[in-house]
Amino acid sequence: MGGGSRIRRENPLHPERHLRHGKRHTEACRSLVPRPEVVGGRFFAERAFKSLDNAKKCADENPGHSVFDEIGKVVYTGVAAFKPYLVRVSIADLNIRKGPSTDHAKTGKYTGIGTFTIVEEADGKGASKWGLLKSYQEKRNGWISLDYGKRV
Repeated sequence: MGGGSRIRRENPLHPERHLRHGKRHTEACRSLVPRPEVVGGRFFAERAFKSLDNAKKCADENPGHSVFDEIGKVVYTGVAAFKPYLVRVSIADLNIRKGPSTDHAKTGKYTGIGTFTIVEEADGKGASKWGLLKSYQEKRNGWISLDYGKRV
């Protein structure tokens, strides 16, 4: 890809919101300057990369992004955006942890019995899968073992 690869995500709100929406980006993504583009009446935020591997990595770390070649053809589609879902917890003393692993400290709080929204999943020691609770989303410090919850 002589002209370099580009990562692109449709942004219907504003052409310059791509890197300002509060999501965490890698250092490679953060250092890129937005270059808005209008295609078919829709705004796109676009970044240029010299390495296809770097473009793929950034696309994978930012759900909903794709990599395009210099003529605009999709050459790689990153991971799909995570869709939050509900889990029902039926035990009163399920620990909430500061990270997705039993190596992370407990917050000192429990979920209690109820239904909770999971906004992200992660692998980690002590559970087949960990889920980030919506009420802890901003600081990302409220994880539960999904082994003790049932998806509804």
